[in-house]
Amino acid sequence: MIGFSARFRRFFTAANTQGDFDGAFAAHQASHDIAERLARAAPTNAEWQRGLFLSYYKLGEVARKTHKPVWREYWQQACEVLSGLMARGSFVSANDSNVLAQLRARLEEPDPFIHVDTPMPDPTHDAKRAQRLNIEYQEKLAAWEALPF
Repeated sequence: MIGFSARFRRFFTAANTQGDFDGAFAAHQASHDIAERLARAAPTNAEWQRGLFLSYYKLGEVARKTHKPVWREYWQQACEVLSGLMARGSFVSANDSNVLAQLRARLEEPDPFIHVDTPMPDPTHDAKRAQRLNIEYQEKLAAWEALPF
């Protein structure tokens, strides 16, 4: 299973580098599923737990780049996994500690994709517009069908 996960991670990295964020997200989701099964099977295995942390981190990174609202959830999960590793005294690199601090700080920031000053769309406006377009379409269709050819 680890070999499959590594292959998905390589595809994720290539797709992410090329700007294919949807492909990267799908590939990493598949890799994440493997990492999650491994981590669940051996909760004391620090290497697999760290793999799960990285998986959540990368999913959040791509979700944020593609404006998927689940990015916060992935990064929150990454924080929880890494915090658990640290609490158990498992080996965590200095870089991982820095990443944890950065993630926590970013999670405190307002969501960059929600604009507070932007008014919410009026759902009745969309329904009225759809109704008006349907009437226009029906009128044009009737006129076209009435043509002599």
